[in-house]
Amino acid sequence: MTSWSGQALNGQQMYYYSGDVAALSFSKNRLRIPGVYSPQPGDFVFFNWHNGGYDYDHIAIVTSVSKDTFTTVEGNICNNNQYYSWVGSRTWSTGSGNILAYATWF
Repeated sequence: MTSWSGQALNGQQMYYYSGDVAALSFSKNRLRIPGVYSPQPGDFVFFNWHNGGYDYDHIAIVTSVSKDTFTTVEGNICNNNQYYSWVGSRTWSTGSGNILAYATWF
């Protein structure tokens, strides 16, 4: 998912990390601040799992939005603290402390 996201933003086929996609989004003036911006379907959302610093640990794509939540499709989903490398859907609160930023890509 991360490499696809980087290719969508940059147009170059290569391997990207979440932080690379965030940097590309920033350089193209597409990075949006949580609490100021409301996510829209098609946006990227960047997460920090370590609750500190500004490490972009994970990326997902917003598929739908309701009042205070949004649903994503993302890879590397865990279940009961067991990590799997599979793609799935999750619903998040827009006030989640793990959200670092959103990015529009189109």
